[in-house]
Amino acid sequence: MNNLKTIRISKRLTQEEVGKIIGVSGEEIRRKENNISVLNETQIRQLCKALNVRADYLLGLTSSDKEKEPK
Repeated sequence: MNNLKTIRISKRLTQEEVGKIIGVSGEEIRRKENNISVLNETQIRQLCKALNVRADYLLGLTSSDKEKEPK
C-alpha cells in the first residue's frame, strides 16, 4: 500500500494535477493509488520532490513523513 492518495488529498491536488507532475493521466494516478499499477523509480523521485515528502512515506513504509529523532 502507498500513501499517494493521502498525500494528494492533503495537498489539495486532483489526480490529473498529480499526473501532470509525472507525465501520466489522472486515470493512471487512480490506478497507482489503488495499487493496480506501481510507481517506478523516476516517478517516485519526481513525486517526492514535487510534493515535498519522503520516499519511505510515499511508499507506505512508514506512517509518518517526519524523520525519527535520534535516541
